[in-house]
Amino acid sequence: MYRTHLSKKFNIGILRMNRKFFDFWIFSLKGYAAAAKEWNSKGKKFAEEGELLEALECFTMAISIEPCYGESYFNRGKVNFGFAKYDEALNDYEAAYQNGYEKGYDSYRELLKLHKGILI
Repeated sequence: MYRTHLSKKFNIGILRMNRKFFDFWIFSLKGYAAAAKEWNSKGKKFAEEGELLEALECFTMAISIEPCYGESYFNRGKVNFGFAKYDEALNDYEAAYQNGYEKGYDSYRELLKLHKGILI
């Protein structure tokens, strides 16, 4: 019974991994910018549904596809903030701003005030 349970979990993990690879492959055919936007949109949907781990994976995938896509950094920062990973959130907000996403700067400043006690 224990072996069967592990086997089912393993098979589901393989299917999920294959699906992610397939999604990545399809999105890469569309172009990097479009693929990053798709993963960012998927992450937003997961976040709205309360599936924060999945959202975090999607935002990270978007960043790995297009490292200059500031909105994905911003969204990942919000999820990291929700998980109380303040240093990661700070890094993401800073990267969002450096990549042209203006909302990242305000969030960065506010989090610095709250988490580090730094007045800007």
